[in-house]
Amino acid sequence: MVKRILLDADILQYEIAFAAEAYWKHLFKEKELEPSTDPPPFDICIAMVDERISNIVSGAEGEGEPFLFFTGSQNYRNRIAVTQPYKDRDSDKPFHYKNIKAYLQSRYQWQQVEGLEADDLIGIAMTKNPDKYTCATRDKDLRQISGFHYGWELGNQPAFGPRHIDQFGWIELSSKRDKIVGGGDKFLYSQILTGDSVDTIPGIPKYGAVKAFKTLEACTTLAECEEAVLEAYRGFYGDGGRARMLETARLVYLTRVMDNDKVLLWNFLGEPEQWMDIKTGVISTL
Repeated sequence: MVKRILLDADILQYEIAFAAEAYWKHLFKEKELEPSTDPPPFDICIAMVDERISNIVSGAEGEGEPFLFFTGSQNYRNRIAVTQPYKDRDSDKPFHYKNIKAYLQSRYQWQQVEGLEADDLIGIAMTKNPDKYTCATRDKDLRQISGFHYGWELGNQPAFGPRHIDQFGWIELSSKRDKIVGGGDKFLYSQILTGDSVDTIPGIPKYGAVKAFKTLEACTTLAECEEAVLEAYRGFYGDGGRARMLETARLVYLTRVMDNDKVLLWNFLGEPEQWMDIKTGVISTL
């Protein structure tokens, strides 16, 4: 069944804007001219982004035009992160970053919600209609979500899929044994162990890919995954392990369900569902 592509446009903005700058510099070097201090003409960006999107849709075996998602401001995870500020890092944006976003929003259907990331919006759409869409991104985090996935090749990153990921999923070590490759809930639990240094999400210190893999390798149910991860957190943090695990899990967990302005948070199995109002930060049970 051919599916419509849900495209992570945040990644595309950075990729094309940086690629256009690199291409512009290469042209001057190739012609043995003095490097230009001007940004590349925007026409270069338009040509690159349209070609990239066409190739993504083809590679993902999709149909029609993709639906694009962008990240809004004031992410609700800022209120959850108490150990360390969420995504506390410098982020240099290339010259045409905003111009590419404006072009994409004028050319394609898109969605952006304040308080949510593009990943969250894709997670919500995929959860509502798991058989209707294919998620297209190079961000491994979205592979938490069950459904069809595709990642395009870029540099040293090989293409992924299109491939279906089931709810429980799987994990394996990369060829260099420095990363965990996987999908579904089991992959999510590996992220809870390691955290995410890029997004400044602390996991368990010195818990790398190999150690996380060994912790979860034999687990065959969600309950076993949760027990193994909680034991690891308590082993390092003692009585504070449960709270630290909950914080990390809610930071790495991509939103799957939203009701008006409330998103369903990650919670321990068997406990009442908790929801956060993304505008007020209030956590409650429905």
